[in-house]
Amino acid sequence: YFTGKRELPAAVIQLVDLKVGPTNDDIQMLEYLDAMQIPYFVVATKADKPNKTDRAKMLEKMRTVRTLKDCPIVPFSSLSGEGKNEVLETIIKYLDK
Repeated sequence: YFTGKRELPAAVIQLVDLKVGPTNDDIQMLEYLDAMQIPYFVVATKADKPNKTDRAKMLEKMRTVRTLKDCPIVPFSSLSGEGKNEVLETIIKYLDK
C-alpha cells in the first residue's frame, strides 16, 4: 500500500492496546513509517481498563519505546468515548497540513 503509485496518506493511525503495549509488529511498522517519512500517531486503545496509576505507568512505558518518544499518543476508550475528540482533532490537524 505505501510503496504503490498512490499518494501517500497525510498520516497513519497506529492502534496499540494500552495494556499490551507496542508489539514487535507495531514497532516494525512505526520504524517503516519513519523510514518512509510518513507522519503517524498512536491511539492507545482500551484506556478505560487499567486504574489511573497503572494507566499512567503504561503510557510512560510506551514513551520509552524509541519510535514513540516524540509521537503523539492518544488514550482512547470505545466504551466511555474518552479520547474521541482528541483523535478527531489530531486527524484534522494532519489533514490541514
